[in-house]
Amino acid sequence: MKVFLSYNRLFFLFLVMNCMGLQAQHSVAQDWNEMLLEAIRNDFARPTVHARNLYHHSIIVHDAWAAFDPSKDTYFLGKTITGYNCDFDGINIPLEVENARHEAISHASFHFIKSRYQFSPDFDDTFILIYNYMVDHGYNTNNNNVDYQNGGPAELGNYLARQILIYGGIDGSNEPSYSSLFYNPVNPPLVMTEAGNPNIFDPNRWQALTLDSTIDQSGNIVENTTPFVTPEWGKVAPFALTPEMSNIHFSNGGFFTVYFDTLTPAFLNSENTASWESFYKWNHALVSIWQSHLDPNDGVEWDISPGAIGGNSWYPSDSSDYENFYDLINGGDPSSGYPINPVTGQPYTPQVVPRGDYARVLAEFWADGIDSET
Repeated sequence: MKVFLSYNRLFFLFLVMNCMGLQAQHSVAQDWNEMLLEAIRNDFARPTVHARNLYHHSIIVHDAWAAFDPSKDTYFLGKTITGYNCDFDGINIPLEVENARHEAISHASFHFIKSRYQFSPDFDDTFILIYNYMVDHGYNTNNNNVDYQNGGPAELGNYLARQILIYGGIDGSNEPSYSSLFYNPVNPPLVMTEAGNPNIFDPNRWQALTLDSTIDQSGNIVENTTPFVTPEWGKVAPFALTPEMSNIHFSNGGFFTVYFDTLTPAFLNSENTASWESFYKWNHALVSIWQSHLDPNDGVEWDISPGAIGGNSWYPSDSSDYENFYDLINGGDPSSGYPINPVTGQPYTPQVVPRGDYARVLAEFWADGIDSET
């Protein structure tokens, strides 16, 4: 999960920097990145799945560009990635290289998005978008030929899409269902309308939630018991991580690969020391107390300007520091802000707002809102 959320952050930053809307003078890669983001908005909220799609789409776009310049190195064409060999015998370089790249990237992207998002709840909207783009540029959407040596840029794009889709079937994701092969939750779901949590079996393990009705981050009505998202995806082939960066854990009848497995969390009623158990309880108490700070009518106001928040001189290094760093009852941390605006050379103007408004906006910012690329 962490690995693919990292994918998501990486490619989202890439797209933000390079795709500021479908405007004139930008590349075909930007056009298709924007359409892929729209496909994500039209799908279920599945960050790990979408991050993997962003990764795979970046591969085929790059290689459709690099294939037309012998001095450029491909990532997938003619290479072996995690045991999968993508054959490539080279192509005849046309005179109009940029036009060829545009056509190859478009065909690769069209077939890739159509395949990966065909079961989206709003796939019709996605298909209209990508279909119109192809037609507007004179490309044949019915061309499925992958014989790139006897064909042209369109066939190369088709071949790239075909190959990355085949690779996706063996990369550990269990596509297309993305379901777990052996993981099952230890605890029954927590029914939010009922008092307490009487049926929990192990408080140190995840527990799903059952709500009266559930709308996911993309605005879709989904099942009321929210499932865990791809809990086995530590075994999915990453793009920038090596086996040396991971540990293997056996649990629930299977092996889990965990990258950057740096710290065992606090547990309750375990063999850990009393301080760890106390830290477990303190964490949960903080969440409960800070939820109460979402009330904008509690009369508490904060100065949220840089003159009052930020500029911490220290951060927790272990569990014993957290209680001194975070204000359990009132919220916030020991930061005292910055005395001077480095641009104006003047003190920051106070911005006093209800604490509840500030806390709610923070929560909404990280939730990212409905109709989101997650």
